[in-house]
Amino acid sequence: LFRSAKSVFSEMKNIIKENIREVFEKHDLSKLFAELDNLRAESSASRSDRAFRPSGNVVDDIRPFLMRILTEEKEKIVREIEETSREESVLVTSVTEKRKKLLATLETFRKEAGTLLKTSDVLDSNKATLDSLSQTYKDLESA
Repeated sequence: LFRSAKSVFSEMKNIIKENIREVFEKHDLSKLFAELDNLRAESSASRSDRAFRPSGNVVDDIRPFLMRILTEEKEKIVREIEETSREESVLVTSVTEKRKKLLATLETFRKEAGTLLKTSDVLDSNKATLDSLSQTYKDLESA
């Protein structure tokens, strides 16, 4: 039972790690995060003047606007990853507690089984004594 609980726990942990890895690979998040950081740095560096003056380069002009949107999306993804990690911790705690309860129940079962075996031995001994007494009584009646 302990091995199966341990294997379930390991399997759950591996599945969660695999899901996070797949999200990172599918959306190439590490590359996107790096690009966002570069865009943020460039955006901050280009904000030296307060008033909006179009530069004539559309990409440079909309970059600050896009940065805010991209930064919000990055923060959402980071929150999702943190939430998944918290859920994983809760699952780990839950599985650990249930495994402890299962082991305690198993130990109780073993103790009860031991008690039943001892009781069975006593009953067998009493039966043998009863058979012996019964035979002695029959011998006395026939004599």
